[in-house]
Amino acid sequence: SGQGVVTVVATQHVVRRTTEDFVVSLQRLDADVVAIQETKLQQGQLDEKMTGIPGYESSWCHCEAKKGYSGVAVYSRVKPQAVRCGIGVPR
Repeated sequence: SGQGVVTVVATQHVVRRTTEDFVVSLQRLDADVVAIQETKLQQGQLDEKMTGIPGYESSWCHCEAKKGYSGVAVYSRVKPQAVRCGIGVPR
């Protein structure tokens, strides 16, 4: 088993421009769950290098109201039963 939960504050530049370094760092952390905030990415900007890291399931939530704003990603060793984006408050 890994190191438990690790939260990483990152931006799209960390995840996109240094994907290979990010993958190595993620594997070195050996965490069960890694959460990344402020991804600032939309669905169309994600690629297989970001979403298909071996040994991890990834879930991404994007700001629908304002492109390039906020966003989170979670990498977990076990596939989540459900993923809900938003704060649960109807608009």
